[in-house]
Amino acid sequence: ENMDSRIALPGGTTLRFFDKSGGAVVFDIVREIGRGGSCIVYDAVYTANTGDVKHIRIKECYPYKLRIERGENGYLKAANNLLFENAKEKFKSDFSLGNGLFYSGDLFDALTNTIDIYSGNGTVYLASEYSAENTLASYCPKSLKDCISIVRQVACILQKIHSEGYLYLDIKPDNVL
Repeated sequence: ENMDSRIALPGGTTLRFFDKSGGAVVFDIVREIGRGGSCIVYDAVYTANTGDVKHIRIKECYPYKLRIERGENGYLKAANNLLFENAKEKFKSDFSLGNGLFYSGDLFDALTNTIDIYSGNGTVYLASEYSAENTLASYCPKSLKDCISIVRQVACILQKIHSEGYLYLDIKPDNVL
């Protein structure tokens, strides 16, 4: 029996945020794709100012063990607000830390490509670029040189993460861009 009583945002939900300059940023939830101890992850889309639609992933800070309820308007409210505030601060801190760890010299960010972090609905959301067509799971390298280049990029980023004392445990073809 699934003991996870968290309620995900339904597909079709629109999330509206504001960036630092006050401009509106709008994401549309497509569906829930997974859950972790600290968040629910969604497939979503973002429509750029040019009209181009970009597929993204949204992580919603929604810790499993904190007895958080979702109101009809999507707002999250915790039984223990101090613990929830601490969880949100850690989520933000992890975002900043991740941005520093996942970039390695002149290598592109091969494991994740975070866009930004936003506040809304009483919680925090992390937006990351994503396209199933642009992951290692769907890519067929054309040469041995391409294979070596991909392995080298991922290994360099992982080495940097590990040398900082962290362990990245979600290496899989779907997470390599």
